[in-house]
Amino acid sequence: MWIVTVLPVGVSGLILAGVFAAAISSLDSILAAVTLTAFTILMEKATQGISILPLAFGMTTYAMGPMLGLFLGALTGKASFRGLAAGVVLSFLFTLFTEFPVHFVHAHGCVGADEG
Repeated sequence: MWIVTVLPVGVSGLILAGVFAAAISSLDSILAAVTLTAFTILMEKATQGISILPLAFGMTTYAMGPMLGLFLGALTGKASFRGLAAGVVLSFLFTLFTEFPVHFVHAHGCVGADEG
């Protein structure tokens, strides 16, 4: 609160912009590291006939849904921390339950496994 109440408007805006830029930079670095690791693992499997592009877009949905929810919730200004945290968890779980079976069945060829 000190930044908002004591400092002039322009200075407080620059400080808050710097804090947000640092947070986004940290998240960007983490996502880049995870992406590189996943890409390396997937490239080994790509030689076995698994398509990389649908899998990459599927992985992106796990991050973009919660981030969109956080952005929209913070943009309205009416969201609480508990509400935003619950939204992120629920968005991730919803994406997991809707996307994972499709990728699993496609990757492992489980369609028609019960048919003899």
